[in-house]
Amino acid sequence: SAHYFRIPQVTAFILVGFILGPSVANLISKEMALQFSIINEIALGLILFNIGGEFHRGLLKKVTRLHVKHSVIMATILIMVVFSICLIFAYFTPELSWEHKLAFSAFLAFIATSSAPPTTLLVIKELNSKGPLTQSIMVHLAVGTIIALTGTHSMTFLFQDLGIWSGRESNILMHIFLLVWSLVGSLVVGLILGFLLSVW
Repeated sequence: SAHYFRIPQVTAFILVGFILGPSVANLISKEMALQFSIINEIALGLILFNIGGEFHRGLLKKVTRLHVKHSVIMATILIMVVFSICLIFAYFTPELSWEHKLAFSAFLAFIATSSAPPTTLLVIKELNSKGPLTQSIMVHLAVGTIIALTGTHSMTFLFQDLGIWSGRESNILMHIFLLVWSLVGSLVVGLILGFLLSVW
């Protein structure tokens, strides 16, 4: 049906979920959706693992410093713009303290750099898109996701240390270890799984 209406399959999935969900038909209630959370995590992990295979050696060889430089500059500009806009809107929310306004704005600014890699790359894969623009998009997605993960984790640890947010008590070394593990650990596990699957 997605091909009949000439829309990506991801868009069709979202529309079907919207229609069947509590917003329209309510065939899938909020309680049912919460019970499916484990399945959602597994499905998202498989999707991301499959997408990771798109970053093959041939693509990585074509990535230049200019691609990375442009992606970092775009992400930096985006962080500054989103942070400023959110801070302006938060200024008119008197029930929030300045600490929480800064935390809210900083979090949304870093989250904005992550451009929904699963949906974007699934559309690229479905349409079998190739070329310089596709390469730039792939690099931007990778850089934006890394900045979003690193930034949000760092902000979480910083705000916990400053006492703005409550959280489990741990020292700065533990925070650094958790940050590195969330990034490098996932990469190592993905490489091992990818190697085992390629051998199989």
